[in-house]
Amino acid sequence: MSLKFLPFLSLLSLLAFISATPVPEAPRSDAVSKGIQGAKFLRRTHNLKPRAEAPDDDVASGAKQKAIAAEALQNALAGLPTEGACTKDTVEVRPEWRNMPNEERKAYSDAVQCLQSTPSILDSEKYPGAKTRYDDFIAQHIEQSNIIHSTKANFLTWHRYFVFVYHNTLKSVCGYTGRQPYWEWGLDVASPRDSPIFNGDEYSMGSDGAAVPHGPLPINVPAANNSTILLNLAPGTGGGCVFSGPFTNYTVNLGPLLIPNVPHASSDFAYNPRCLKRDLSPVTAANWTSFANYTPIQTDASDITEFQTVLTGDPRNLVNVGTFGTHGGAHYIISGDPVFFLIHAQVDRLYWIWQNLDPNPQTLRKATIPQLTRTKDNKPPSGLGELGDQIVLGPLAGGVTNAEGLDTLGGVYCYVYE
Repeated sequence: MSLKFLPFLSLLSLLAFISATPVPEAPRSDAVSKGIQGAKFLRRTHNLKPRAEAPDDDVASGAKQKAIAAEALQNALAGLPTEGACTKDTVEVRPEWRNMPNEERKAYSDAVQCLQSTPSILDSEKYPGAKTRYDDFIAQHIEQSNIIHSTKANFLTWHRYFVFVYHNTLKSVCGYTGRQPYWEWGLDVASPRDSPIFNGDEYSMGSDGAAVPHGPLPINVPAANNSTILLNLAPGTGGGCVFSGPFTNYTVNLGPLLIPNVPHASSDFAYNPRCLKRDLSPVTAANWTSFANYTPIQTDASDITEFQTVLTGDPRNLVNVGTFGTHGGAHYIISGDPVFFLIHAQVDRLYWIWQNLDPNPQTLRKATIPQLTRTKDNKPPSGLGELGDQIVLGPLAGGVTNAEGLDTLGGVYCYVYE
């Protein structure tokens, strides 16, 4: 299944849950496949837990996640100098949405809407559907889909830089002076539509979609040996257009691409105007984006390749067979949704926590990238990604290397997470 249908998918896969049909496990001998050279990914009984196993109370409640985040922050700040470009006095602390003052939340959504009304800087002949500066980011995400997603070496570093450039563009183009927020998914599993992000008031990111009767969405999820497993995404509580709060009148111009049973755009960059739709599902949230789904990834992953493959649902890691991982569960269906950037700030935060749980400032966690290829499933053949590989965003910003994207307190970056 191509990831080109991710122009910007939204968690809005809180959308629909994969039905509880038992998933057969592939033979362990199939764990290693093309594109992962020499790395074996087997479910370890002493390490990453099968999903069916009940989580510890501290994990399920979020207490463990809060504790490891605090530990990571302490370790990160301990390494900051008192002088220089990035210090304890100048570092930005990215907040969870509900911890932002109302004024900062509104300033953020206002800046996003400003970007959505500012003319595009892309070539209109090549990108006819990119009408705004916000669309420019969607177009870049579509264009680079085959070299930036979950089976690729630069997935984490590319999206770290992508969110960073987006935040800087909100500042430079629309005068935003606040911070880039993230969404702690586990806080909203009981009722996503009631989250401060989606409750539809003026300090939210808009409401759920209007309630529209609809059935399940069948999805073929990648499994071992290039096979697939059919999973049914059950309907959520919306399905229609956002009807309250910011983005009520937002027009999505690009996509969607390759989503089953959904009318597609005629080409990657075709103009396809429509309203922003959402379909938030507490069932999906409880089963894919709960604290129990992502806390163990940060505490138990032994290296960066294991961390990324479990987080993203890479089928070459047997713990993921028949799933799309926490990252996939966090944004799966709607294209063009501005909550994308809160979702990927959270993905970056989980990566940042995992990196900083090692108190050694020279840790390999900040010096290596996954032993994965430069292209999705190594098609076309590309070899393993390297630290010197460039991350480029066309005319949106200058490039950086994977190596320059490893540390949020070095190079172009100077931020941590609360």
